[in-house]
Amino acid sequence: MIASIAAQGIIVPMQSLAIYNMSKAAVKGLVGPLAVELGEAGIRVKVE
Repeated sequence: MIASIAAQGIIVPMQSLAIYNMSKAAVKGLVGPLAVELGEAGIRVKVE
């Protein structure tokens, strides 16, 4: 299993954290397609 943590900041915007929130949103966007691709090999991918 591959696990990743995304911050609450991508849901509720916070001042002065634009770059940080952008990186967390990118991780969240990566996880969906990665889960589909690796799922065929029995590898689970999850974001929290």
